[in-house]
Amino acid sequence: MEEEFLKRFGRFRRTQAVRIAGVDNRPEIEELRDNLRELGSRMASLRGAAADVIAEQMNGTGDRLAELEKTPFVPAREEVIELDTTWADDWASSTSEERRQMVLDLSVRVTVGPPAGWRRPASERLTFDIARPDPKADAAEEAALRAAP
Repeated sequence: MEEEFLKRFGRFRRTQAVRIAGVDNRPEIEELRDNLRELGSRMASLRGAAADVIAEQMNGTGDRLAELEKTPFVPAREEVIELDTTWADDWASSTSEERRQMVLDLSVRVTVGPPAGWRRPASERLTFDIARPDPKADAAEEAALRAAP
């Protein structure tokens, strides 16, 4: 199984899915707009130094609002990045459980058929299926195998 795995996947670089958080500035934008409306309503009754302070506040709030309005909403996304190691590199430095997980991550299913007649070596009875179309069925089968005594 190891020989077949390395022959098929060993030279390829590993990849990893990375979730990139989104940004939602809409609530803060609405809050800043409300603040500007409130400060604007106060401006009419103020003069002198108080009016200058409110004007500075409004300018600062307006600058922040303009910056946030450039990107009010960016949805979260998933990106696949290429790692610096190959499957063979990681296989060589992995434990048995980590190797098993690598095989599962690639949706590989390995089975060894029973010997027919004379005792054929396991390598001749090995089947190596890749990218099985039903991951839910695979997960259920894996759970059943783990639960078996």
